[in-house]
Amino acid sequence: MKRCRAEACVSIPAEVTFLVGGLGTFADTDAFNATSNFHGVDLGLGGEWKRGQWTLEWRGTVALGANFNNAAIGGMTTGNFGAGVTTVPGGILALSSNIGNFHRPASVRCRKSRSRPAIRWRRSGGSSSATT
Repeated sequence: MKRCRAEACVSIPAEVTFLVGGLGTFADTDAFNATSNFHGVDLGLGGEWKRGQWTLEWRGTVALGANFNNAAIGGMTTGNFGAGVTTVPGGILALSSNIGNFHRPASVRCRKSRSRPAIRWRRSGGSSSATT
């Protein structure tokens, strides 16, 4: 059984002060969190083929399972204009149209293969090999 987890978090705070007449300030916070979890099995098969001085080693693997992706996007903007403080959802990057929690499960199949040719020869006192 194989389990892998990747996570990334970004928070972007920003504050802007209006200099013209000291009208007020904007404070903005954008937050992004993404996780990816893989649950599955990793299967593999390998072998070696020899013919004279030549050897071919090979290996193939496949990972079968499910990948669960989650994303959380949030943000808010706070404005202070002297008369009062106003807070609204959304920021510079996290807009009110993309704020929320998003979940997407997916079945996954990953393949990986490798082969390596080699030449082996014998000397009178022992054996040696070279890989190409």
